[in-house]
Amino acid sequence: MEHVTLYIVGDSTLSSFNDNYYYPRYGYGTQISNYLSNDISVCNLAMSGRSSKSFLKEDNYKILKESIKKGDFLLIGFGHNDEKSDDIERFTSANLGIDDKNSFMFSLNEYYIKLAKSVGATPILCTPIVRCSVDNNYFLACGHITKDGNYPSAIINLGKLSNTLVIDLTSLTKKRYEKLGYLEARFYHAVTLANYKDNKLVPYMESVDTTHLNIYGAKYVAYRSEEHT
Repeated sequence: MEHVTLYIVGDSTLSSFNDNYYYPRYGYGTQISNYLSNDISVCNLAMSGRSSKSFLKEDNYKILKESIKKGDFLLIGFGHNDEKSDDIERFTSANLGIDDKNSFMFSLNEYYIKLAKSVGATPILCTPIVRCSVDNNYFLACGHITKDGNYPSAIINLGKLSNTLVIDLTSLTKKRYEKLGYLEARFYHAVTLANYKDNKLVPYMESVDTTHLNIYGAKYVAYRSEEHT
C-alpha cells in the first residue's frame, strides 16, 4: 500500500511560526499530526498572509501540484485574507458564484478541489476559525461576514456543489467562544507581551492576538477537526 499524505494549504491560522511572542502563534495545521494514524504523514504548506488567490504564486503551491497523488488528502483552509477587499493581490468575493473568476468559490474549486480530484486525492474544506471577539459578537467581521459576503457560507455551499467534505470550524469556534466568553476564550490565543508582577513574568492579556491561536488553541482546533473527518 502506497504511503498516504495529508497536505495542508491555507493561511496563518494553519501555518507554522517562529516568533518571540510570550505565548507564540501556532496554526492548527501544526498539531493535526497528533490526532492521525501513524500511517498518514502531514505536509503543512500553509503560509501566513496568503489567500486562496495569492497562494497560487508561491513555491508551496508548486510543491503541492507536483507531489499530491492518488489516495492522499488535501485540507484547504482559506478565508481570513480572501476577505481583504483593499488588497487586489489577495481579495476574492464571497458574494459571487462558483463560475465567476473573481469569486472565493471559484478560486477554491478551480485550484484546489479540482487539483486534488484530478489525481485521485480527497479534498477537505475548512471554514475559517473565528477571530476572538471582545464583545462576544461573531455575526460580523469576527465571524467572516463582510460587505463582500459570508465567507463560511460560501465554503459550505461550495462543499454541496462540489460534493466535498466541509469541516465547519467557524461554527465550532464560535460556539465554543460564546460559551466561554471573551475573558476565557482569549486564552486559546497568542499573546505578544508579558509583564513582571510580584517578581514573576505574567502574560499581558491586553496584547492578546485575537486572530492567531497559541499551542493550546491549535491543539483544540486540530482535535476537533479530526473528529469531523
